[in-house]
Amino acid sequence: MKLELAGHQPYVDDRVVVEGGRTVRVRAILATARARLRVTSEPAGATVYLGERAVGETPLSLDDLDPALGVEVALVRAGHERVVAKVDLVAGELVEVNRVLRAMAPRQGAIDLYIDDGWAEVYLGGKRIGRAPAKGLKLPVGRHKLKLVNPPSKKSKVIEVVVEANQVRYYRTRL
Repeated sequence: MKLELAGHQPYVDDRVVVEGGRTVRVRAILATARARLRVTSEPAGATVYLGERAVGETPLSLDDLDPALGVEVALVRAGHERVVAKVDLVAGELVEVNRVLRAMAPRQGAIDLYIDDGWAEVYLGGKRIGRAPAKGLKLPVGRHKLKLVNPPSKKSKVIEVVVEANQVRYYRTRL
């Protein structure tokens, strides 16, 4: 015998057999069905939080959730904006949360760079980013090694700079 009711787990009892034209009294207790949640993100690898608790990384499937609870799902991935969704779980059903994570704009700052004995092409990570002397040379926030090259004199030098958001730092050097 099998009893089914929406929002509940099926009740199955193979010992009960009902012959045609007969009535059988059964005292079945139907348990509330659990809810399922699938969370995906683009890009994948975001940490999934249910409320304040980290429960895994995307793609993630959870199969045993209390449907009586509405949950707040948060997706967190380095370099991307946090995404929060309010989700109403449904007994016996799969609820899907699919989100595209937006990359955060890189934080920038600037430096003023002066060369006492001339000028230099300025390189960051092998890429030319400007010429010094320079006022307000924009760079990503953080610590960087800049290569300074003066092609006519064949002089070069590597300097380390620290760039802070919304600040301009002053650097002076010689080649």
